[in-house]
Amino acid sequence: MVTGEGVGSRGVIGARRLIADTDWDRLKVLIGPEEGCPTVPELLTTLIEGTPPAQARALYDLSEAVNHQDSIVEATAPAMSVIAALLTDPSTACVRLPPLPHRADSASSFRAGLLRLMVSVADGVDHASEAAGRRFGFEPSAATLRVRAIRPGLFSVVDELLDDPDPDVRLAAALAALPALTLPFREDPMPATDEGFADDPPF
Repeated sequence: MVTGEGVGSRGVIGARRLIADTDWDRLKVLIGPEEGCPTVPELLTTLIEGTPPAQARALYDLSEAVNHQDSIVEATAPAMSVIAALLTDPSTACVRLPPLPHRADSASSFRAGLLRLMVSVADGVDHASEAAGRRFGFEPSAATLRVRAIRPGLFSVVDELLDDPDPDVRLAAALAALPALTLPFREDPMPATDEGFADDPPF
C-alpha cells in the first residue's frame, strides 16, 4: 500500500499496521535522511512510542518531511492516515509536548500538535490552493489528489475531538473543522475561472 488508504484505521494498533503496510521507500519526501532527518516511518514510530521530548522533535521533523512550506508529496497522505489513527487512541490524551530548543512557543498538547499538522496538510489541497496553482500553470499532483481523497476521513476524526476534555485540543479541532464548513469537499474537478473556482463561497 503506497497511497494512504486506511484512513479509517483507529488507535495505536491501526497506526502500527498502516506504518508496516506502507512501502515508504517508494514514496517521495521533502526532507529525509540525506538532510539528516529520520525516515517517515521512524518519525511516526517515535510519535507512537517516544517520550514527550522525542515526540515533539518527531512531530516537527515529520512536518518538514511531508509538508515543508505547505508542500504535498507522495508520503504525505499515508503519514496523515497514521496521524488520524493516533488521534483516536486514548494514549494520546493528556500528553503535553515540551517546547523545542529553537521554538520557545512550541509547547502544546500532543493531540493539538497532531491536529495542527493534519489541518495544514488538508488546507494545502483545498480548491483555493488549486486555483492559485492553476493561475501559474500547475495542475494538481497525484500526491495532492491522494490527500484530497482522504480529507473526509481526516475531518471525521476532527469532529470526534471537538468536545475533547483538553481546551487546547478543542481549539485546534475547531480551527481544523473550519475548512470542512467553508470549502465543501468534492472529488470531481471544479471549473476554474480567473477569480477562482466557480463553486467556491465568496469569502
